[in-house]
Amino acid sequence: LARDGGAYDALSATSLRDAFYEQVCRLATSEQLTRTISGVGFWAWAGEGRPRKPRCIWRGGDEWTGDPPHELQGWYSVYDVDTATHAVLRRCAEAIAGPLAPRPALPFAPPTPSRPCSPPPSPPPAPPCSPSPSPPPSPPPSRRM
Repeated sequence: LARDGGAYDALSATSLRDAFYEQVCRLATSEQLTRTISGVGFWAWAGEGRPRKPRCIWRGGDEWTGDPPHELQGWYSVYDVDTATHAVLRRCAEAIAGPLAPRPALPFAPPTPSRPCSPPPSPPPAPPCSPSPSPPPSPPPSRRM
């Protein structure tokens, strides 16, 4: 669902979208569906990404906004500043899964400059080129009588 009034600005209102997401969540957590649904998804997370200009199609080098490249960027985007939408999505996630706990620490240390990642293995060598075919034999000299 697009932003209110068909706006593309990241600071424009999202009240209609938020109401729609709330309705979807209510349905997903209703008595009729609680045994058959495991979650819901929304379209689409843009985070800090912003279109290069309103109503533009994505092209190489543009920030990702969650919209497919062939669609107008920012149309369905949920931005990092959409706090009301974040609250709706959080309440829905909690209704489905229970209160969200803090994220646990990663079970491994991310790579650091002192501990670089190993480079990927080199590809196998290419097979040797086959020799060029020999030129066809020349025709025998013609004999004149």
